[in-house]
Formats: sequence, C-alpha cells, structure tokens
Amino acid sequence: MKNIKLDDVKSKLFNGGEVHIGGITELVDVDDIDINIIANIRNSNDILKLLLVTNAIRNLEYNYPNIHLTIPYFPYARQDKIFVEGEAFSVKAMTELINFQMYESVSILDPHSQVVYESLENCNLINAYTYIDKTINDIINLNKEVKTLYFVAPDKGAIPRLASLCQFAESRYPDKEIKFIGMKKIRDSKTKEVINLDFDILPDVKDYSDGVAIVFDDICETGSSLEDTGLLLDTLNFKNKYTYVSHGIFSKGSYKLLFFYNKIYTTDSFYKEDRELHGVKTWKLEF
Repeated sequence: MKNIKLDDVKSKLFNGGEVHIGGITELVDVDDIDINIIANIRNSNDILKLLLVTNAIRNLEYNYPNIHLTIPYFPYARQDKIFVEGEAFSVKAMTELINFQMYESVSILDPHSQVVYESLENCNLINAYTYIDKTINDIINLNKEVKTLYFVAPDKGAIPRLASLCQFAESRYPDKEIKFIGMKKIRDSKTKEVINLDFDILPDVKDYSDGVAIVFDDICETGSSLEDTGLLLDTLNFKNKYTYVSHGIFSKGSYKLLFFYNKIYTTDSFYKEDRELHGVKTWKLEF
C-alpha cells in the first residue's frame, strides 16, 4: 500500500476562499493498487483538501486504486451530542461526509467520542497503547526508584478507559504498583460550564510523595483542563507529575503546563513543523 500524506499534496487558497490542489499525478503511479491518504486535519480547509485529493485520485484516467484513509485526529468529535436546541450534531455531520467518500477503510486514533467509531463505516482504531506504553516506559526510566505509578483520569468520561489501561500496565510492568485516581468536573446546573474539579476515586494512601502521577487524556487544546488537574494533584504532594494526550493541539503553547508537569507526551496527530513546544515529547505515528 502506498501512503500519501495530505501535507505533501500541493495546494493553495484562491482569493475567493476556495481550496485548490494539484500534482496528484506526481504521487500516484500506474501500478498503485491501494493508496492510503494520511490526513492530519488542523482546520476546515484541510477537510476540503482531503475531499479534493480523494476526488482527484478517483478521476485519474490511468489508475483506479482502492483508497484508504488514515485520519488520526478526527475533527468535530467533541460535539458528539446536541447540547442546546438549534446546535449542529457536528460529529454526525462529519462522519456522514467521510462515509460518503466510500473509503475502503478509515483509521482513527483515540477518538474523543464513541459516536465516531460507531458512525464511521469500515472504521479501524489505531492502537493508542503503542504510544502510551512508550510514554510509561520513558517515565519509568526517568524515575527508576519509584515503585508506585498513579494513573489519573481527569474526568468521569475517562475513568472506564483508564481502568482498562491499568490492567494493561499491571501485566506489562509487574514490578510496579499501579493505582488509580479519578476526577470529576463540577458544572453549573444552568450553564453547564465547569466551575470546579474534585476527586471522584482516590486510593487510601497516606503519602503520595514517593509515587509518580501520570494524567491520561485524549486531547489537549488550550491546556486549561490539564492545569486544573495539575493543581488538584498538587494537594496530594506529588513530587513528579507527567501527562500523556493522544492529540496535542496546544493552541496556547506548552510553557504554562510545565509549571504543573515534569514532561508532556503526545503523538504527531496534530503535528505542525513550525511550532516549538518546550518540554513535549512527540511520538511519531507509524502506519
């Protein structure tokens, strides 16, 4: 299978706002049977670019390859329900748009909502444990004397997923004690805005200072949730705290997060070559 990165396709933006692509003949050979488009979506223009690239490949006169899609960060996944009458069911609109392209397969990484996986046709999940395991291993190497790892779920939605991760880590690292901390967001009853963060699940431990806390989440946009999580963990007197997010947008950079965490881990699902992120280890996704 030939991989074609969406970022490698030539494109420009017309004055009227339309996206234009070209150079597909330079990327697709006559004997290519299966093509995998790797799409790192960072804005809505990238979605249009993906649709145009798919259309251009299908319109080639010298080849009719099977087209697969790898879209690690699936956009609009956070709007997975209608919160207020009149809002769009954005993730449903996006999955329908992708389904209409009739890809042979669609591979995604750690989607924010189960609705994505349930709504996409021919959907495959990229194994996030590959990169989580690299993260845990790196943290253990940085803290070789530490015996206890505290896995932290920053909200109730992450608790079931993290419980499975604890089981994985217990079998993978039998010489380490894995404990679980769960948090819950307290929202305003009317506005539904988050007004506080508190512990939901907390081990019966007198002294946390000799352990390492690792916060796991699917996405970091501004970093405010991770900051709140770090502040709450500080009340337990952890000396070392780390965080892993599958999709690191970091729209406000990473500098402020380093006040709360020793090191930040993510993948290149939302990678931008021109940004500098201090204290961030980015794992390269392998396809």
